[in-house]
Amino acid sequence: MPSVWSVTAWVPVLWYMGLPVVVLSFVASLATGWCERPRWGRVTGRVMAMLLLAAYGVAPAAFAADMLIDRGCLRTWGGREGVEIFVLPNVAPTLTALCLLLAVRRWRERRGRLVRRTAVVLAPACLLLFLPAADLSPGRLTSAAECGPAPSPAGRARETGDRAFLCAVRRTTQKPFSRMPDRELLAYGHHLCGVHIRADEAEIARLWERSGVTVHAVAGALMAICPSLVATVRTQEEAGKLGSVVWKVKERRMCAEAPRHRPLVPPVKVSRKRLWTDYGVLESYEGAEAPFEDDLLDITQKNGLVATLPGHAMVRVHSDYLTCATAETYRRRPPVETRGWDHVVEVGYHSPGGELALGDPMGGSRLPNLAFLGKGDYRIRVHYHAPHWEDDSEDPQQLLIMVFPGRDSRTVVHRERVKR
Repeated sequence: MPSVWSVTAWVPVLWYMGLPVVVLSFVASLATGWCERPRWGRVTGRVMAMLLLAAYGVAPAAFAADMLIDRGCLRTWGGREGVEIFVLPNVAPTLTALCLLLAVRRWRERRGRLVRRTAVVLAPACLLLFLPAADLSPGRLTSAAECGPAPSPAGRARETGDRAFLCAVRRTTQKPFSRMPDRELLAYGHHLCGVHIRADEAEIARLWERSGVTVHAVAGALMAICPSLVATVRTQEEAGKLGSVVWKVKERRMCAEAPRHRPLVPPVKVSRKRLWTDYGVLESYEGAEAPFEDDLLDITQKNGLVATLPGHAMVRVHSDYLTCATAETYRRRPPVETRGWDHVVEVGYHSPGGELALGDPMGGSRLPNLAFLGKGDYRIRVHYHAPHWEDDSEDPQQLLIMVFPGRDSRTVVHRERVKR
């Protein structure tokens, strides 16, 4: 059918539902009759009728064949709305083609032949003049304002039917649906539901190639008219929740299996957290607004691990790996430990408000407040152990942060980064 539509768009005699075909056939019949060559007129009429029948008769014939084979095919056609769009507009030109074939046949009774032929030709011509007005009308297009505000997720899950589907789509500006009339949109929605039910990979690929649409991209709206999609989405959501739980258990196991630090002197408090970062930075800042222009990240690049400014601390890690972080606070300076670590750096930190909680600045888990003595001066010693980069393993990176009182503001690299 798409191939036939492209032909009708480029052949002028097939425009206006085939009205030029009727006019040309009628003129040819009269002209050849006056020239006493009626056979030429009949041949011209038959050729025109077959052209019209080939262009517009495919959809009615295919629909009739499908209905004879299986009434369930109606859903594949998009239900009642699909028939109105794909079949009914082709009925009038198909009947016109049949009438043309009837008009050019040879009648045994010669009396009244011209009158009968004229009547047979004018009948479909009048039909084409008056009926296409309804087909050429774009139809109603429900606006987002008519639908009202979007319901809550729970309310949206309970809404079903054509109206719910239309409103769910109208509240978005997603192409190609934004300017599609209601009846065409409903037919297309039922077609997408059929695509989901059939689960044909080739059909899904063709749909994406032609329109850039996938069923799951519009699943939120499509569930209102496609019950089978509801079950699929719920199954996927449950699988996603289960996968999230399994991954969290796996993270917990990986950090639990990592070697634990054994302090050489008793710490005040030990905290352990599993951390992820969006941009490979653990950060803590004191104040109402984040300091974006203090260039602390550039300072951190110098030793590649940690840097501070008054009220602002930053530790660099890898964003693609889980971080198993251990934080220890001490009342006095602990012994320096470098064995088993790839990078060890110690810096000074001044806390103006007594708040030092390192974590991803974009949100997520954070370490507890490490400024255990309140505002004042501290030393922060950061130990880093990298994962195994070369084998694409999921081993986590390990971080040990020691915090203790100290007025020294110097940066001391106890162990340069070891490249493995």
